[in-house]
Amino acid sequence: YTFSVTVATRPQITVGDYKKAIKDVYGKKNAEPKPSDDAKAEPVHEHIHLTPNEIIEAVTSVTTAEISDLLIEEEVNKMLSRLVNQVQAIKLDMDAYLKSQNKTSESLKAEYAQIAQKNITGELAMLEVIKQEGVEATDAEVEQTLNAMGDAKLKEQYSKDEYQKAYIKAIIAKNKAIWKLSSPEADDKKEKDD
Repeated sequence: YTFSVTVATRPQITVGDYKKAIKDVYGKKNAEPKPSDDAKAEPVHEHIHLTPNEIIEAVTSVTTAEISDLLIEEEVNKMLSRLVNQVQAIKLDMDAYLKSQNKTSESLKAEYAQIAQKNITGELAMLEVIKQEGVEATDAEVEQTLNAMGDAKLKEQYSKDEYQKAYIKAIIAKNKAIWKLSSPEADDKKEKDD
């Protein structure tokens, strides 16, 4: 007998100068004047923070990654599964849904493949940024998050599952990295102090 096995390896990823990319987005966003309440007054320039999505998009914009088709296909299948569940929840069949969206199953899969590529690249890029920034989540932060859960059964379930705890830890680290990168002024101040 001959068996064939296909496995996905960890994608090769290169993250460029993400700090510059974030500063560029911040500069563009901060330069946009906000209208004031008084129509005759000059526009107001407020201090603006970047959203998590803006930070991730900036990081992704300077990232190159070779994502295997197998990983993309897996992510597309998850997305399609969620969509099917949502469509069925509103008592619609997929053909009717696709027709209402002016899409075919092939065009939907192609759209989802692009989204999957972007999402996977963003997640891998943020993992690299977390490593480069030296951001870590502690077990105490995971416990604090678990203790903040309102549902006691869910808290107990997550507390016993090491995979779920690792997932929570990864989310905390990602959020800490995004928070750290969300204010370029803090980075500028640190560079000036050094």
